[in-house]
Amino acid sequence: MPEGDTVHRAAVRIHEAMAGHTLTRTDFRVPKFATVDLTGRRFLQARAVGKHLFIDVGGAAHSTTDVPSAVVHSHLKMEGKWFAHDAGTKWTFPAFLARVVLRTSSDDGGAEAVGVELGELHVFSPGEAAARVEHIGPDLLGEPRPGEPFRVGDWSGAEALRRIRADGDRALGAAILDQRLVAGIGNEYRSELLFLRGIDPRRTVTDVDEVGGLEPLLMLARKTMAINVHRQIRMFTGIDKPRRRHWVYGRGGEPCMRCGTAIIAGELGELAGDSRAADRFARTVFYCPNCQR
Repeated sequence: MPEGDTVHRAAVRIHEAMAGHTLTRTDFRVPKFATVDLTGRRFLQARAVGKHLFIDVGGAAHSTTDVPSAVVHSHLKMEGKWFAHDAGTKWTFPAFLARVVLRTSSDDGGAEAVGVELGELHVFSPGEAAARVEHIGPDLLGEPRPGEPFRVGDWSGAEALRRIRADGDRALGAAILDQRLVAGIGNEYRSELLFLRGIDPRRTVTDVDEVGGLEPLLMLARKTMAINVHRQIRMFTGIDKPRRRHWVYGRGGEPCMRCGTAIIAGELGELAGDSRAADRFARTVFYCPNCQR
């Protein structure tokens, strides 16, 4: 499932293959942007903000400035993927799934990036692109500011904690999926992180905070995502074998690998018996009722 590490990894691949080169083909296969043509412009950078991927495009190829003139924005949602490869490489997916094709030229033949089954695709002005993510919380994979030992994304760790704490009555299992509070965590990370910290997802933010559980949870989230961003296959147990990479996610009804108790899977609001938890961030959560209290 695409989460923050997936998007950052895709941005790195695309950036390394295409940054600084001239776009020789831009094919947007969605009706609203089908006539957009960015050929002849410089590919400046690919970057991730939470679960959003942005590609900054400059002016003409001969331009010496790095000021974007257009920004390609995508969100992977549930099924999206980005592929980056040498130009002319045979696609390993059906062509009808492609939503955008970008190609650059270079001395070694150029590169191509293809967005497949993207949940969202837009071509924005720089101002529109900035507005698209102005509401998003701290990005777990952002760079730290000098002198701030605990920092998440474009804000300090204190900002991430402040946003989450402001939702004190909410089930923590729902709160950490809210990208307005902290960016990058999806359902897979949510289940695994709460297991690793021994936290029942139904507990409220305030309840966990009162026993000092919020900051260690965010620190673990940042550390785990930073490790997984360099892996092709995400894992949490350290065991790179099918059905052994996760402690609880996707293992409903199976025995916990720590204590043997059956893993519970269910919609968070129903499990909590609280309609306040049954919001759009609830989704199916997996947890061990013995290991997580």
